[in-house]
Amino acid sequence: MIRSILALSLMMSPILSCGLAVAQETRPRSLPPAKRTVSADAYRAPAQYDDGGSGGIDKITFDIGLSAGNSSGFNYTEANLGINAYFLDYFAWRNSIFSRFVTGAENVYGLDTSLRGIFSVGNAAGGFTAFAGPGWRFVSKGDAAPFAEAGVVVKLAGISLGGGAKSVFNSAIRSGAENDTQYFLILAGGGTL
Repeated sequence: MIRSILALSLMMSPILSCGLAVAQETRPRSLPPAKRTVSADAYRAPAQYDDGGSGGIDKITFDIGLSAGNSSGFNYTEANLGINAYFLDYFAWRNSIFSRFVTGAENVYGLDTSLRGIFSVGNAAGGFTAFAGPGWRFVSKGDAAPFAEAGVVVKLAGISLGGGAKSVFNSAIRSGAENDTQYFLILAGGGTL
């Protein structure tokens, strides 16, 4: 458990420091001399760093997903609800709660948190998006483990449909443990918060 918390804090520290560095403005330590007139714009961050007060997050989206797989000889279906915080058009932090319904064994619930590199072509009416990135899975039963995921999404008329694969590297945490690869479908609508 301590390894999981340490790994999560290490994963989040670049995110937090990046967000703070982008959102922070540089101000002089002392007031300008009285003879000199300084406009308020002199204290603003350059335009490329101006996030409109959102704290470094460009937009937040949500989606639902379904996946299926086989782990340790047990078939399962998994449903998830994900929230994606976009720091840049090509970089998002995703947090997704999930429920894994296992045939012949105890169900598992948890949280996936990941960083995604994103490549998009198109606009709000239609387009294509590809994503990939690392993450960490926290579960109600068993050990937390790292994972990697990748997928594609096609958007047409405000509805997005896609799919991909996620590999959970259980063997990185427990020697001899079986890794888990699942294939998933994504359905997203006009879910921008």
